[in-house]
Amino acid sequence: MAYLMIIGFGLFSLSRLQLDLYPDISFPTVVVLTTYTGASPEDMETLVSRPIEGAVATVKNAEEILSKSKLGVSMVEVKFDWDKDMEQAETDVRRALEMVKGFLPDDADNPIVFAFDPSMQPIVMMMISGPYPLDELRRIADNDIEPRLARLPGVASAEAAGGLEREIQILLDPVKIAAFGLDVNRVVGAVYQENTQVPGGSIQQGTLDFTIQTLGKYQSVEEIGEVVVGMATTERGPCRFG
Repeated sequence: MAYLMIIGFGLFSLSRLQLDLYPDISFPTVVVLTTYTGASPEDMETLVSRPIEGAVATVKNAEEILSKSKLGVSMVEVKFDWDKDMEQAETDVRRALEMVKGFLPDDADNPIVFAFDPSMQPIVMMMISGPYPLDELRRIADNDIEPRLARLPGVASAEAAGGLEREIQILLDPVKIAAFGLDVNRVVGAVYQENTQVPGGSIQQGTLDFTIQTLGKYQSVEEIGEVVVGMATTERGPCRFG
């Protein structure tokens, strides 16, 4: 009789047992994610990843440090022993980064520090194909498929990757740059500054509020060529360099 009761409780427990592909496990890894728009992988490694590696190397009980540098993104992983308190580990990594923030590029975003969580990994991965070039497939994924998936009940986020994204390259003539007395940083700063989207405010009319949308982003490649990067005064009057 006792064996039957044990078997019965076992079958009952088995029927109510929940399955979880990613159980609640705290991995001893802290990730430092930094973005720097427009920077090449080589620049990300030299200007961002290496200074961060040097800073987090001083964290107590850090056993291994790995970094990955991509276009505009730097990810540094700091691995600890399994018995390490991960809340304390995050705090130690943040304190170490305070010493290196002043050495990172001014245009780079502040590093984001978080403990690795398996539940953050994608649950479902989909691939699209069709009689279109890769750039068109990426546009369809970004504009049509990703927003619809993100609106589904229970979906936390959706992200598209792969394919080809449009890229506009600005090639500078070093002879003209030197002739006009400019430098590369000044040209890059002017291009970035003119491509800024700022709120236009709002207008109240009775009980209605109308939001003003400004067009600060480039709408065409020709607009980039019209950016003013410098001004000078000659005998005939002021002139601009574009």
